[in-house]
Order: sequence, then structure tokens, then C-alpha cells
Amino acid sequence: MPSRKPLETKRSPRVKAQAFSHVGGRKNNEDRFHAKTDLFVVADGMEGYPGGEHAAEIACESFAEKHGEIIKSGNPGEELLKTFRHAQQKIEEAQSSTSSHGAMGSTVAAVALKNGVAHAVHAGDTRVYHYDWAEKKLKQVTADHTWAQALIDKGLPITKNHPGHSQLTQFLGGHRNRDSVFLNKADYNHFSVSRNDAILICSDGLHSLLSDEEIKKEIAKPRLTWTNVAKALVAKAHKKALEQARLEGKKPHHDNITALFVRVKT
Repeated sequence: MPSRKPLETKRSPRVKAQAFSHVGGRKNNEDRFHAKTDLFVVADGMEGYPGGEHAAEIACESFAEKHGEIIKSGNPGEELLKTFRHAQQKIEEAQSSTSSHGAMGSTVAAVALKNGVAHAVHAGDTRVYHYDWAEKKLKQVTADHTWAQALIDKGLPITKNHPGHSQLTQFLGGHRNRDSVFLNKADYNHFSVSRNDAILICSDGLHSLLSDEEIKKEIAKPRLTWTNVAKALVAKAHKKALEQARLEGKKPHHDNITALFVRVKT
């Protein structure tokens, strides 16, 4: 059984953050994250792309490299989008320089906090949630870039097991083609955060197993501190997947599970 020990915990005078990742039912963990001083990133290497894991690493490394520029900028949103394009360029260069990785693709969601505002960019189905402490409400800030979501947006009924849930319409990397401008595009959102609010960034390995209500209940549990929320969410999702596999008489094959939880202190 893979260890559930937190991979990294970062703190600043303004926030407390913890990231926790589990390999799930896979052989390798292709999720990556960055959590440091008001910049938080989760990238999920795409299954079926031989270089998915490397693409996720490049994504997180790119945001880490531009950390100072993003946080110090008067327009963090624009800097986040620039960094996304920078990551795309680096992935393309990696694909061109070696054939060992093959096609490389990754989802990504990045959040920069500045002056009480959270600036978020994302591509794919890695999500950003905002928990409003005063209202006790959880809101999904980002919209999944999947064919299923596109159909839902058109008012068409979609089942939970519809194959479109796993088909991405936007992401980092991939082959260059006539659709690349669409595929390699990120969306930008921003929202205000107040004292004791929380932000959750998670890969689809988490939100495909836990409903928004289950996520909210875990975040809203009374705690002296919130330093174990990421671990609790990942453990709950993993346990649920194991139980589902047992009931179906199958071997666990669920996705990697990653949660990055940020609590606003001031």
C-alpha cells in the first residue's frame, strides 16, 4: 500500500496550505503540485499520453520558475496566463527534442493570492473550489474542459458514466494540429477571499469519486486547525474507490488522487 504521508506542506503569514497525493489504483502517480507563498498549482498528467507525467512536471516547474513575477505583478491573472503559455512552449520543446516521451499532455490549475483576491487559471478538469466560511458554501470556480461538460452546457442530458467525462477539450501539450489554439488554451477566473475562507485545488481523481456535498462536509468538519483536510479528502476518495471495486469484484484501477487545500488566515 503506497504511503499516505503528505508530500509537501507550505505555510506563509497569510495562509496555511497542504498538498497530499496518492497513487490510487495505478502503478505511477502522474499528478504533480506546487505550493508556496501564495501560489498553488496542481497538474495531472494525461493517461494515454506516454509523456503525461513529464508534462505535469514541466507545468509545475514553469509556474515555480515564474513564482516571483506572478506574485509581484500588478496583474497576476495575466502573468498566470503568460506562464501557461510558457509551459506550453516548454512541453513542445521537450516533445521535439526527444522521442522517448511521445505525446505529452497535462491538465493544470493554478491560483495566485494577492490583496484578498484569488486569481485562477486552468485547462482541463483539474478543479478549483472556493469555500466561503461565512456562508458555509462550497462553489466550484472552474468549469471542466470536457466534452461531457460541453454537452451539459448545451442542455443535453449526460449520465455519470458518459465517456465524454474523460475526453478533454483544453489542456497543456498534445500534438500540434489545427485545433491546437483551442486545446492549448487556459481560462481565467478571479474571486474574493475573506478570513477563514478556503480554496481547494484537486485532480479529477478526487472529484470523480467525491461529490461536491461530500467535499463540503469534509471541509466543514469542526477542527482546531485545517492542516489535515487535504489528507482526509484523499483518504476518503481512495477508501470509496476501494469499496466500489470490492463490490464489483474488480481490482482497484482508480486514478491518482491529489488535493491542495489552502486556508486564508488574514
